[in-house]
Amino acid sequence: MSDELKIDDISFIIPSRNNLKYLKWCYDAIREVYPDVWVCYWDDFSDDGTWDWMQDRVKNDPKVKAERHDGPA
Repeated sequence: MSDELKIDDISFIIPSRNNLKYLKWCYDAIREVYPDVWVCYWDDFSDDGTWDWMQDRVKNDPKVKAERHDGPA
């Protein structure tokens, strides 16, 4: 078994709350350098369109996952 890191071993996990502008920038930067890695988002009850944007990414990029915390219990 090799000790070298392979691109298939990399995933980006990105938490978010109301920072859509930076998520878009982050997604574009990751895809430019690593087009085939997993990008996993966690939205913490954003109200700025973040969740809708994440859902669009999930529909259009097979290597994106998104989960959401629905707010205070």
